Amino acid sequence: MFEKIWSTNLSTYSVEGRTEDPEIRLAKLNLFVGANNSGKSRLLRLLFTSNRNDIKYSERILREGMTDLINKWFPTYSQDATVAPNVITGRELDDLKAGKIFFGQDYAAQANRISDLFHICERGELRTASPIFNSLQKKIEDLVNSGHAFSLPDDISEKLSIPKRTYLPILRGLRPVNMSAENDPYLERTNKDYFLDTKGTLVYELTSQDVYTGASLYKLLSTHLLGKPEQRERIRRYENLLGKFFFGGQQVTLIPEYEKDTIAVQIGGFEQRPIFDLGDGLQQIIVVTSVVFLQDTPQMFFIEEPEQCLHPGLLRTLALFFLRETEHQYFITTHSNHLLDLTETNDSVTVHQVKKHVLPDGSSERFVIRDAANDREVLNELGVHPSSVYLANSTIWVEGITDRFYLGAFMQRYLHQMDDGALKIRYSGFMENFHYTFVEYQGGTLGHWVFDDADISSADDAGLSAIKLCAEAILICDGDIRTKGQGEFNRAVVLERQLGERLIVLAEKELENILPHEIIIRTALDVFSNRRIDKSSYDESKLNSIPAGYFLDPNEGIGYLLDKGLDENLPGKGSAEGTIRVFADTSGTIREKVEFCRKAVHIMNTTDWELNDPIKTLCEKIFAHIDRANPI
Repeated sequence: MFEKIWSTNLSTYSVEGRTEDPEIRLAKLNLFVGANNSGKSRLLRLLFTSNRNDIKYSERILREGMTDLINKWFPTYSQDATVAPNVITGRELDDLKAGKIFFGQDYAAQANRISDLFHICERGELRTASPIFNSLQKKIEDLVNSGHAFSLPDDISEKLSIPKRTYLPILRGLRPVNMSAENDPYLERTNKDYFLDTKGTLVYELTSQDVYTGASLYKLLSTHLLGKPEQRERIRRYENLLGKFFFGGQQVTLIPEYEKDTIAVQIGGFEQRPIFDLGDGLQQIIVVTSVVFLQDTPQMFFIEEPEQCLHPGLLRTLALFFLRETEHQYFITTHSNHLLDLTETNDSVTVHQVKKHVLPDGSSERFVIRDAANDREVLNELGVHPSSVYLANSTIWVEGITDRFYLGAFMQRYLHQMDDGALKIRYSGFMENFHYTFVEYQGGTLGHWVFDDADISSADDAGLSAIKLCAEAILICDGDIRTKGQGEFNRAVVLERQLGERLIVLAEKELENILPHEIIIRTALDVFSNRRIDKSSYDESKLNSIPAGYFLDPNEGIGYLLDKGLDENLPGKGSAEGTIRVFADTSGTIREKVEFCRKAVHIMNTTDWELNDPIKTLCEKIFAHIDRANPI
């Protein structure tokens, strides 16, 4: 998978902040956003059609392999270290380890020169004034003389092939349009629109192997269903995932109908129907997911505006399908804002903004690419306004961003550990931003909101009406809300009157307190190792001795509790003066909450762990609320 990419075809493009050696930083899912006619679609097509000699790139597995090899055989070296001509220099080794982007042929040359170096050393022919490289030859000679086999490193250049690329144009669909088996008018139109030179000659005559419009789905399904057992099994897996992700957990069956040119689809126990009887959005889902899932080897997919006809919730689910169920790398243009927040919680997503600049004399145009993750300017350019967010059928009100991240991880694990059955199928079909969404109320501002019309009309100082703003709400509060206000004006009492069972007040001080014990400890050890303080007076092994249930505390945040675990003589509350705190801020909650949260969520998303009782109870209430707000 490429980490960085550029092409000499991008002569009218530049990267903000890089006047020399431009490169586009990549992840698994790469989003390109911008206004209409900003140049983002052209950028995709230029990358897609660039040949091997045009593309410069850095590839993660290759870079890591090079780094491991260099660190093993050259533990120390000087940048200026030089061997015989046409072999390798220290500076070039640095470039390889740093992931500098190269043309494919340059990468191959560097890899082959390293292999040549090992061949020379194996034959005992290395003669150089550099002690570094002489040391390499001695290592190899010692291995051979001691009777140990020396095997040359893998020929890394064999791994340099650029993956197959497939382009999904804006013109795509499952409805036959005057087609025969040899004719795909969507493909013909795409070729004529995008891949002609100035004389009208096709520069790249792309076939259905290169451009997928959906017109060949009938053939794709037929080939797999009539093919080898593993191909038929792949179709079954694809149908199951379609049902799980996009059809509310129902079983989906795709049937290439005999002596017809269209696909039939059966959903659940209903009668099968032609696929074009589905909504246009679900047809787009099948067009896009079919080609990416039914490929045997990792590829690069260039997709124009996957949001065509899709509800925003389905678009987000489509992105999660790409990330969780495939091994491909994606380059996607979009005008939708509903994928942008994936960058908050997922390192596998990048966002790049593309802008067009016309020279003052109007003679030519230039395009600028900028890394735009977490940039509000992108929202303005996409035309996102407050009225854009009234979408989901239910809302889950939480105090802040860390609560939202934790709950997302809890809910995902809860579904994973549910017993198979109808309820799991139904709950698995709930989509964020469609069936539910999160609202962050940011602590003290909760007192500004009223969740009941009666309280709005009777209050002298009427608050903001939550029920007029959004869909049916469930409110999750930290346990310390019980200390806010007195008597009938106690915050918890007021909210319980307004919300009833839709108010969840934790028994613990904060949501962090109910994190699984092993997750808190593992995260704390990670945080401790990176704290820039004098650690000589601390014994971090004490963290592993903290007993189960220790953090389920109604009065103390886990920051203070972790500090107390490190130092049992810690005086008073976490705010005690004159004491250096490792984990707590002045209130006793965890310091740098977002950083701690990101580490904890990463551990929860990448390791196996068990739900504790407080998390199970919380998830049961949340899913029951979503279920009530989304009747069948």
